[in-house]
Amino acid sequence: MKVTDVRGINVCVPLSTFGKFEPVAMWYGTRYAALKTIIFIQTDEGITGLGESWAPADGQIRSLKEFIVGQDPFDVNSIERTINNFGNVLTVIGHLPVALLNVTGGISMALWDIIGKATGQPVYKLIGGRYR
Repeated sequence: MKVTDVRGINVCVPLSTFGKFEPVAMWYGTRYAALKTIIFIQTDEGITGLGESWAPADGQIRSLKEFIVGQDPFDVNSIERTINNFGNVLTVIGHLPVALLNVTGGISMALWDIIGKATGQPVYKLIGGRYR
């Protein structure tokens, strides 16, 4: 199995409490919606994995596409390492920018989603089992 495409779509999700639209008051102000990027990773076997990250991240996902397409989605650590190395090249002090870590997490989610769908197992079983 190989990754054939990676894309992100920015979405705005209104916040609600028990199905009723309500802004949420936080220490820094009131939020009316959550801005997210939904990450889609497609494989040559027709499996699509979904992940999410803070928006807007679609541009970063496009720039990382070349490091993911053609890889085996089961090689999560190898793909993450490649992305992290790319991020270190982009920074002066050698640390990953928060935005890149955010995208790496979303890509990891999508890869684990693919693995779960391919093996017919829930992801929690694949990453160590139910604990709580």
